[in-house]
Amino acid sequence: MHWRRWKDICLPTDEGGLGFRRLEDVVQAFSLKLWWLFRSQQSLWAQFLLGKYCRSNHPILAPILHSASVVWRRLKGVGLIAELHIAWQLGQGCIFFWHDCWMGDMTLAQMFPYREHTSVQVVEFFDDTGWDIDKLLLVRLHYMAVQVESLPLCPDVLDRSMWKDTPDGRFSTKSAWQLVRTGSTLQAYCRMIWCPIIPQTISFFCWRLWHGLVSVDVIIQKRIRAHMASRCQCCSEIETIQHVFIDSTVAHQTATPSNLVEAVAPSQKQHRQALQQIKQRHAGAAAPFSSAYAGATVLPSSTGGVTVSSFLVAPVGTTVQSPFFSSNPSQQLARSKNPN
Repeated sequence: MHWRRWKDICLPTDEGGLGFRRLEDVVQAFSLKLWWLFRSQQSLWAQFLLGKYCRSNHPILAPILHSASVVWRRLKGVGLIAELHIAWQLGQGCIFFWHDCWMGDMTLAQMFPYREHTSVQVVEFFDDTGWDIDKLLLVRLHYMAVQVESLPLCPDVLDRSMWKDTPDGRFSTKSAWQLVRTGSTLQAYCRMIWCPIIPQTISFFCWRLWHGLVSVDVIIQKRIRAHMASRCQCCSEIETIQHVFIDSTVAHQTATPSNLVEAVAPSQKQHRQALQQIKQRHAGAAAPFSSAYAGATVLPSSTGGVTVSSFLVAPVGTTVQSPFFSSNPSQQLARSKNPN
């Protein structure tokens, strides 16, 4: 695993990583949660920060004073990102007219960037009967007056904050982590490696094998940039990943479907269920994969269907090839001599 960069490991398993999370992303996610609590709760802590640093201004517009606390500096570091993902359901109107998202998906300050944006609150546009249209016209929102007037007022209900990235509007640390992390594209082969019926130790080995992190001769030569004689311990062929785990006689004798499935499904009933789950899971997948533990590649079937030759089953004719597998062992040796 030390042959792989940390940023490549810190990806979800379906994106080619091992499911670890970068500490920097975790800290950012919890900072977003802290901002969410600051904006959505009426706690003593939130009121203290509002009174000390914001006063009558929106928290985004509040400056970072020289004497500001570490917590306030941390909040200001994620405030702009967090506010883009917070919407408000109008109640008493104690939210900012221009800088809070209470109409649609954008704030009025984003819709009208060239207007004067004061820290006025929505409640200041209410009167005894509802919306004060004259005040809306004073801020030059003529064509939006009808849309604003249609919004219901609930003076007895608190304004409710909603997190845009979750279906129920509740904040979740997972959605915040997804927001701040640097993602990658989904990898088809990962669905076949990280299968629930395969032990994680085997899945981890398959992951190493796919990325060429197994210490066969050709891989070691490429790592240390040295030219050495290479010979398989079982025959006279060059020791490549392709040969050791796919083409060799030992691999053919070991990686049979029955041996592999029985390793994790000892009873006949579990055996049949495992094969059925594999077929259903990977019926639409687009990747044969091979390893010493996961079996040989999916072979063409004489009937034109799917051949079960391993845990990892794919439709015949589909190919997603790892760069470390090659039908010609000499190509592996040539690649190790010329890494570029």
